[in-house]
Amino acid sequence: MPSTYSKVNLHSQMSQFLCLNNIFTFLSTCFEKFGLKRSELFEVFDLFRVQGLGKVIYTLSALSWTLIAQNKGVMSFPTEEESVGVEDIYSGLSNPIDDTVEDDEDLYDCVENKKEEGDEI
Repeated sequence: MPSTYSKVNLHSQMSQFLCLNNIFTFLSTCFEKFGLKRSELFEVFDLFRVQGLGKVIYTLSALSWTLIAQNKGVMSFPTEEESVGVEDIYSGLSNPIDDTVEDDEDLYDCVENKKEEGDEI
């Protein structure tokens, strides 16, 4: 169904704004073109912050059951809760950035080369 999305930014990994815009475009398309209810949609930050993956899976499941998806041969998958929920699976995963950045360290601070400090340009 790639032809359904006309405003997708292909280089979104280079920009937080473009990534958020892609997620918003996906959700808008699910609502406007596929007819999903607002209650079936996850929030933008559920996916962006990788915190509400259960809601994301629920949306994808609902999308897989739409008439458009069925006509395209997409295999639908159930929305029933499994014995182990998606949130339980992903809640134990740490964010790699949490393991590498000190609390007081500014992630976007300038990087200086101490060896060349004081040299002329």
